Amino acid sequence: MLRVDVRVLDRPDAYVADRNAASIRRAPDGLTAIERSEAFARDWQHDDEQAQQEARAKVMAEVLILGHVPPDLVAGAHVVDRRRNREAVSPWAAAGQGRPHGRPAACSR
Repeated sequence: MLRVDVRVLDRPDAYVADRNAASIRRAPDGLTAIERSEAFARDWQHDDEQAQQEARAKVMAEVLILGHVPPDLVAGAHVVDRRRNREAVSPWAAAGQGRPHGRPAACSR
């Protein structure tokens, strides 16, 4: 998963999807459909199963780009482990750019 600069929302091919593409709107207007605290929740556990499913879906909000994201708008990446971190960074290093903006990829493990 890529972290991108907020300027990506200014692109004409940028869209905001809530609930993992349940509803897609043009950026940046689509941001109004997303509640920040729900999209960035660290825990979506609820006693009520329907409420839990609803909360879990809301953290799936994303920005979709129909074309490509230019390298200067890539702020970093989130990867699952250290091996994939090396794999993600390798193309940048091969191009002589090191990591995007010099920032390491964040690893889950």
